[in-house]
Amino acid sequence: MHSSTVVVRNKSGELEALRKVTPSEARAVRICVDLVSDGPELLKGLAAALEHLTNNGQKPLLDVTQLHQSSLLRDQPGGPLDPVVRILTEEPDGQLRLDAELPFTPVVPLGTDDRELRGYALLRESFDCAFGIRVRASCPAELAVDRIERCLTGLKTAPEAVELLVDAGFLRRTIPSSECGRLIAGLAARYSFQSITVLGGSIPAKRHQLDGGVRPRHEFTLWQQLKAGSLDVRYGDYGIVHPSAAAPAKSGEGRVQPNPYLFYTGGRRSRYAFRAMARDDKRKPLPGEDPGEHFREVAQEMVGSVEYEQSATGSWGDRRLEECSRGDVVAKRSQDWIAIGTSHHIAHLAARGDRAA
Repeated sequence: MHSSTVVVRNKSGELEALRKVTPSEARAVRICVDLVSDGPELLKGLAAALEHLTNNGQKPLLDVTQLHQSSLLRDQPGGPLDPVVRILTEEPDGQLRLDAELPFTPVVPLGTDDRELRGYALLRESFDCAFGIRVRASCPAELAVDRIERCLTGLKTAPEAVELLVDAGFLRRTIPSSECGRLIAGLAARYSFQSITVLGGSIPAKRHQLDGGVRPRHEFTLWQQLKAGSLDVRYGDYGIVHPSAAAPAKSGEGRVQPNPYLFYTGGRRSRYAFRAMARDDKRKPLPGEDPGEHFREVAQEMVGSVEYEQSATGSWGDRRLEECSRGDVVAKRSQDWIAIGTSHHIAHLAARGDRAA
């Protein structure tokens, strides 16, 4: 049984970390992938990550809740998951593979429209799959029940085949668990879901005013409060990124190269380290500024921290971090840093490092 859930995006860094997940990690940590990008290469990378996880013993959850309304995937006749399904189940000539099996569990957004709901129903008819349903923690109970009933009816499935995700979103501070707890308690009394997981994340969206050092993980405190109220609910978080996906960049809009940084998960807390690069008045790094060398300093700081001493597990991310600190490997891109942090985070959850803290 999975002890925790982590939500990641189908971005290069997170997908690389997923392709490094070990069988023991796949058995311990439930993976939910937020589909937020429709780029062809990222969809291929997503397919590779899903197949890797399936081969290691887990059919991860795949969710389009955060997919932007302008995404081309929203216009697919078979629903936004259709291109991913075709990549994973069809031969090059477009014919369904004889041994085709869906290597993921679709998550149905609570407010999905009728057309997309029919697409999910077709997946069930074709592959006899189970489902997840995602509900905001702030959703009024009556509305949640009404929409869950609509989903169950449209999918022709029973609650026992559904994993419920209750999403508290970004937690700027520790919040009272009463509202979230009432929703979970009411839904648990009405339905026999396969599982109920509360999701939350405390990584801020912007880092430019963020000081380095130790940060509390409010999502863990929320889960503790719910457990203390005798609710049978699993822990879930957003790894080392902000819970909400950023809107797609506008055409011609330049992207500012980020300062080298890392969020490193420790027992019920995380450590944030960064190095600020010198920049010109257009925010471009000055000539000679080397993000790989700056990240080496970040890695050295992190490897020397209490969090690393107590929480390193020997995961791919931890080994990579050590290699960067020695200069054996150069990590210049933000996706490299996110891959390292995500890999460690998954391994930390698998080792139940928060329970031992």
